[in-house]
Amino acid sequence: MPNELSIPEFIFDAAHVGRLKRFALRLEETGLASFPTQAAGIQKLGEDAETQKLLMTNGFSLDRQKWWRFVKSDSNRMTAGRNHDVPLVAWHWFHLKFPKEFARFKQTDLPDYRPPNDVAPILHQWLLPDESLDERRLNLLSGRYAAYRPHFLDPDKIMTMEMVCGVEDDLTRFTITISYPRPERTEPAKETVEGYMLPYGERVLFQGKIVATNAPFIFILAGFPKDSTGDAFEHAEGALLVGASGTLPSAYPMVIWRADLPVTSGVATRDEFRAKVPNYKDIESIFQRGLVAWR
Repeated sequence: MPNELSIPEFIFDAAHVGRLKRFALRLEETGLASFPTQAAGIQKLGEDAETQKLLMTNGFSLDRQKWWRFVKSDSNRMTAGRNHDVPLVAWHWFHLKFPKEFARFKQTDLPDYRPPNDVAPILHQWLLPDESLDERRLNLLSGRYAAYRPHFLDPDKIMTMEMVCGVEDDLTRFTITISYPRPERTEPAKETVEGYMLPYGERVLFQGKIVATNAPFIFILAGFPKDSTGDAFEHAEGALLVGASGTLPSAYPMVIWRADLPVTSGVATRDEFRAKVPNYKDIESIFQRGLVAWR
């Protein structure tokens, strides 16, 4: 039975709800208490007569599926279905069952990541309204990459681009630098792509545009094996959609590979590419999946 003098006050706001959700995830991940075990414990406490009198939770009801959905939802979602009492009872159960662990967790717990821009939060709220922005995946993705795709004018040639994930302390921002030769021109074209990254599941959506023309530059990547340190993603693969003004959209395979040094953007023939890039076989095997080039 909870004691109102021994348990800190529960404030019904996103900070407190988010903290108990993250602690529930920690219990699951560390094996201290699975989601079903948590749900059963919270339910038992919630239906205790003295608890209901103290917390005014008459008719409390919780099952493991409802608890799992609640824990996995965004911290701004305050209730489990229509049950406003779930976070209140869960708060007390955590303090009663895991007092030391919960106290330590509250001292080190960080709030949900809030990007320092307006675009990424709106995209995230629209696409994933019940989930928190995956800061961990964004941190693993942060850094410089060599990005490869077939050349949009000649698919037998390969474009190398420099991509940077995480720009100016904003984990959601990315940039791509593109350079390619222009017919009858001595200087190559140079373009910059800017945009925002949105992790969802095991994939990441890159919502961008070519700065000079405002042409959409959108791609989705998947895979993301970690490098030898375990602290960063090594590479990923996916598909790129480009819809330049006055043309029909095209879709190309795309590969990124982490790079320690600055990447020189440009276009190379297959032979030139193979002579320059040691892991060209891994990259070309993805290109063999084909492309869509509408005319």
